[in-house]
Amino acid sequence: MGPITIDFIESQHELQKKILARMRSFGMQPVLPAFAGHVPTALLFRHPKASFAKGQPWEDFEAPLFLAGDDPLFARIATAFVQAQRKAYGWSAHFYSADSNGGWGETQRAPGYIEAAAAALYSAVKKGDPYGKLLVQGSMFEDDWWRADNYNAMNEYLRGLPTSDVLVIDVASDIDPLAAKTSGFKGHPYVLGLLHNFGGRSGMYGNLDLYKQQAQAALGSGHAVVGLGITMEAPGQNPIVYDFYLDLAWTGTGAEEDTDAWIDEWVASRYAVATDHAVIKVWRVFVNEFYNGEVEQHTDKWMLLSRPKLFESCVGGIVSSSVLVAWQEFVDFSDLQHIVNWRRDVAAITNIIMQSFFCRQLEAINQRLKSDWLDVEDVLDLMDEVVAKIETVLATDENTQLGCWIDDAEQWAQSTDEARALRWNMAVQVTTWSFPDSQLQDYAKKAWAGLTEKYYAKRWQLYAQFLRSKAGSSGEMLDQMELNGELRTFERGWLKGELPDFSCSDDGDILKFLKQELG
Repeated sequence: MGPITIDFIESQHELQKKILARMRSFGMQPVLPAFAGHVPTALLFRHPKASFAKGQPWEDFEAPLFLAGDDPLFARIATAFVQAQRKAYGWSAHFYSADSNGGWGETQRAPGYIEAAAAALYSAVKKGDPYGKLLVQGSMFEDDWWRADNYNAMNEYLRGLPTSDVLVIDVASDIDPLAAKTSGFKGHPYVLGLLHNFGGRSGMYGNLDLYKQQAQAALGSGHAVVGLGITMEAPGQNPIVYDFYLDLAWTGTGAEEDTDAWIDEWVASRYAVATDHAVIKVWRVFVNEFYNGEVEQHTDKWMLLSRPKLFESCVGGIVSSSVLVAWQEFVDFSDLQHIVNWRRDVAAITNIIMQSFFCRQLEAINQRLKSDWLDVEDVLDLMDEVVAKIETVLATDENTQLGCWIDDAEQWAQSTDEARALRWNMAVQVTTWSFPDSQLQDYAKKAWAGLTEKYYAKRWQLYAQFLRSKAGSSGEMLDQMELNGELRTFERGWLKGELPDFSCSDDGDILKFLKQELG
């Protein structure tokens, strides 16, 4: 999705300086990258005697070339890498992170290599910055070979690092708690990380009680837990989850702490009301429905944002009747209409209600597809109406508009061509992600205006056209591969740059929509 222009790289470099300066002004300690071993192929020809290996590919992306950690060239580059950053960004950033994943699994090394390579990395960081500390991301240990034979390779890597000046981030402790499986990373200090979200996907989901229990277990384990952190892949969704998790470090994780009381205080603070306001009771219903179960988003709850599949169940996306009642109460709080957070939450929850209606129509279609003769015209019409309403709801908030996302990106452009490239990258990142038929299709799916109308809805319109073309046929004769071919043609249009225009507007009014719908 490149190439990236030099102008863009330089502008990001200047932005980085400003970000680091602001972080330091708040007393924050930034983390800069260290050299992990990934190198361009050209280095192979420049240093033919050095020890290289082909790394592991990730999903649809080609495997990188990896410089062996025990090669003298590794130490030279790793040290110079840290020194160059110190020169560019200053002395006050002493944390360095090196994600060494991708270059180990397909290499056959002598016993002790992994330990020696880890030690070489740490030594290079220290040589480049005498005050340097190495931050190890637990996500680098996600491949099976790290975990084989009771985490043998992972333990060998950790043996190569001292317990001082090294900090491990258990990146996805909510989903895959590595510390609990490895005796607390063999004595190394570590931070519990709440991953929760992949790609900034839309939705309301999480499990507050589970997060609390996990934090309690870690703090009571006797391991060197030094903090809690949030490691989501993108912000802008589920603020209650991240506020709750970070608050655990301050309000306590003991059994005496009342999660319900915390929720009441959070809602009251969010809308600037007293804790006996009726909105508190409504939010308890929302928490019980959305934040009392799954720890990551499942596709069956947001089928509108996924590539259409014949017979795919959407039951998980249908909200309970109690949520519908709570939603109707929530939108009637006239004393909260001036609160920005309330208006945004109304739009977010209304979107979920509309997504639930979409799922109901899809389930109706699935039932008819099981019958002898296909006749779904009336249901398809209802689906179109629901999608149009979802688009209207999302357009009421500039934070859920693809056009605003693209406008922000284009502001970095120094030329028309660069603006076009940035626009294309932004549109692809939230749809196909990379290449045609990518395994990462819809990885970063988002309920955004513009994206819903001109991408997700278009795919479901192709689904509808496909079913209409088969009217009167047996549902058993439908061919998913035939449908995929039509969907693929549309998706490839995005990759070729055949993008429609998108707008960014602050004219939308969720209250006006609700008045039209509810009277």
